[in-house]
Amino acid sequence: MPKTYRTANGRQINMDALMAVNEKAIAVGNMDVNARGDKLGPGGRILRTKDQVMQDYYKLNTPVAEDNPPQPQQRTVQKKDLTDDWEEPEVTPTENPVTDGAPRPKLRGSLADALASKTTVENYTPPRKKPERF
Repeated sequence: MPKTYRTANGRQINMDALMAVNEKAIAVGNMDVNARGDKLGPGGRILRTKDQVMQDYYKLNTPVAEDNPPQPQQRTVQKKDLTDDWEEPEVTPTENPVTDGAPRPKLRGSLADALASKTTVENYTPPRKKPERF
């Protein structure tokens, strides 16, 4: 079944027949070939057909398996010394700064200050919010 296309004017065009009629026409460009792909010489003579051109191409570009493909280089990895050489620093006990009698600086808004304060929370009741009116 031929491939037909409809043009903007409504005509039917059979593209297969159109290509078959014009396959010997010289193609536009600088490759010196016709529409079929044959190599052309002076005066538009066919020097080599498309099949001959493709056979030569495949002879040159066939993938060939190598006998000894290159192997990745093996890197020597030095093992790290994993012995524990950490020495704990000695800590000398000091007097308790809270009980030594010196006045403690007031740290406003800190968690430590809030925990160290002498206020009790037992009788604390949160203030009531009035309901908002819309």
